[in-house]
Amino acid sequence: MRVITKPLLFRKAAATLLMVMISLFKSYGQTGISYKDVAKIIISEKCGGMSGSCTSVNEITKQDSKWAVFHTEETRAFDAFLSRRHPNFSRKGIHVFQKYLDEQTVINFIAAAQLRPIRYKAAVTGITADYLNANADKLWLSFSGLPASQKEEFLNSIRQPRVDSVLNICFSNTPTDVYVDCVISIIKKNTKDTVSFEASYEYPFLLPWIINKRDTTYNMQISQFAVAALGQDSACNLKPLLAGERVYSDIYDFIYRNYCEKAFTQQDYELQYPQAFALLRNTYHIIDVRSGSDFAFLKLQPKTLPANIYLNDALHVGNADSVAHAIHLKDVLAAILKHSNFVFKYAAEHPSSGYLTFIAPGDSTTLFPNQQGDFPYLQRFNASRVITFYYNSKTNDRDYSLWYLLPNGQLVLSYYEGDSVLGIPKQKLNDYSYHWRFDLFDEQGNLININSNGEVK
Repeated sequence: MRVITKPLLFRKAAATLLMVMISLFKSYGQTGISYKDVAKIIISEKCGGMSGSCTSVNEITKQDSKWAVFHTEETRAFDAFLSRRHPNFSRKGIHVFQKYLDEQTVINFIAAAQLRPIRYKAAVTGITADYLNANADKLWLSFSGLPASQKEEFLNSIRQPRVDSVLNICFSNTPTDVYVDCVISIIKKNTKDTVSFEASYEYPFLLPWIINKRDTTYNMQISQFAVAALGQDSACNLKPLLAGERVYSDIYDFIYRNYCEKAFTQQDYELQYPQAFALLRNTYHIIDVRSGSDFAFLKLQPKTLPANIYLNDALHVGNADSVAHAIHLKDVLAAILKHSNFVFKYAAEHPSSGYLTFIAPGDSTTLFPNQQGDFPYLQRFNASRVITFYYNSKTNDRDYSLWYLLPNGQLVLSYYEGDSVLGIPKQKLNDYSYHWRFDLFDEQGNLININSNGEVK
């Protein structure tokens, strides 16, 4: 008789446990269902928000070599205001034919359901720069409005890293005022076993899918099956989301705004007002042009001033007097910079660290008139004689501060980002601030005490 020693028994038990764990690992995320096991497939859609909700349920059953799609439930429950235009209803237990699916569509879906979970990366969407480039005229409504030269330039700006960057943003932003939910349930024959895929995020293609409330997969084939199965006339129509219809325009819009809009806006204005821009170029380097209907919002760098000095001006470029005034502003700005104060001195001594941007005196874009009511001391001064300017870091776009130069030479710090301003720590600024918003300085940079009434002590 063979005696099994304890070490041998433990080794066998460990081997058995290992085999079980390997088996579980292999099945992790897989559905374990074959095409012949499928009795029916149910797709339920839900969406809503603060104003109400709606539901649609579709059942897919086999009929000979095809699969028939039927609406089996529809409900809509909006609030009283919206329901006037879109009446509420509840239809349950219905059996309304929608369409046929060919057998191969369902076979492909069941095959996709066997795949192990797919992790996220932008490539899972299959959206490529080449595809977007070739189909811009079909997928982006704004494309047809671009001149031929700009169309070519825009298409050249569509590059895969930029496409992937937008997709990464799309898959990280979650709206909070709406919800969506789509569940695809595969019902097996002769059992109560169900395999489910649920999507609950308003991301492109409604990815990801949660398999049996456990495993997460970014499997595009699941979304594609739902698109093929669903119609367009359901009460809760998630088909556009499942098809990712919005993501294409999101990508085009992002690339246009970030890589083309500034250049194209400037090109358009220069074509429309060549004489005005020729005159401006004699005096300024034109840094940026933004559209403002009859006005253009220009960022200018005077050629006769240090390279870290800029001017923002809302300019009526079609008006000769307005253009002449803009050209004269270089002299006004030169006179302003002769003021001796610690901010101008800091910018002059540290030209590589940051730059000053002045709002054209008298320009309506200044916030000073609005803030006179927030800081009573400012009501003493005529807004037309107050100079508004920004100090920006050259290395950090979010490191900036907003200032007002008052006629008496004092400076008001109205807003800033970061833990310090020109070396002054945030805590010290807070100690002297009025309502934690405004700090008042003399020309040398000394903080001035402000009382609770918003006046100088």
